[in-house]
Amino acid sequence: MDILTEVEHGHHPTLETTRSVLQRLEEDIIDALMFRAQFKRNLNLYEPSPEGGLSLFDRFMVDQETMHAKYGRFRSPDYEPFTDPTNLPEPIIPPQDYGDFLKPHKLTITNDIKSLYFEYILPQLAAPGSDQNFGETVHADAVLLALFSRRCMTGKFVAEVKLRMQPDEFWPLIEAGDEDGLMELLTKKDVEKKVMVRTFGKGLVRGKVLNGVFDSKVTDENGHCRWAVDLTEPFNIQIDPRDDHRMLNPEAVETVFTNLITLTKKYETLWMMEEVNQLSERYII
Repeated sequence: MDILTEVEHGHHPTLETTRSVLQRLEEDIIDALMFRAQFKRNLNLYEPSPEGGLSLFDRFMVDQETMHAKYGRFRSPDYEPFTDPTNLPEPIIPPQDYGDFLKPHKLTITNDIKSLYFEYILPQLAAPGSDQNFGETVHADAVLLALFSRRCMTGKFVAEVKLRMQPDEFWPLIEAGDEDGLMELLTKKDVEKKVMVRTFGKGLVRGKVLNGVFDSKVTDENGHCRWAVDLTEPFNIQIDPRDDHRMLNPEAVETVFTNLITLTKKYETLWMMEEVNQLSERYII
């Protein structure tokens, strides 16, 4: 059961649920990074039009998020538009009931996400130059930004769960406005290290062309694929992180998740600080 399903059924999410969602998002993000990496940077897509209007990328985002807004995507608490919400249409479908686990808020970090992507990630991810694949490029950009945003939005649930689990530790820091103290309390270095090791490893393997690596394991003596593969014997794949013949730069993956972890904690901190403005009593589990 995912977070929203739990909330819709009147259950409170747990840290186990939120971490499961974050791990699934790792797969989606790495796949989306691989898709974007096949195109060049195509920086002309992000330049304002000669008339001073929106860039081609921004126009794509407005058009796409206009459609998403009509069908209620941004009513979901784990999605947030990059387009000004006041310029988006009202949904044409009935709202879903997500309960009162999360309180309404006005927080947004979409500008931080865009800055992270265009200033730090894209230069590591894509080769310089232009390849004329403009439509697929802006689509790939939009997918990545949405995934980054959803990863950070999940921080709302993490913050709320931790606040309910450890009220005596978090509330004094919240009431004192101690953002540094909150960041320190939210930081779990052992968990973050596991995430970095896991995602860097996925980037190494997923970005490598593995032609021929599995041939002796998954084919029979006639070269036909075998349906049953003995996975008890290791494949012993040797991967050199310095290999230039890759579909994805593992250093880009490291940059992505290092910064997403920090940005998610920033969002969690802001979310907790917002609680002071909304609640006058402590949480009781």
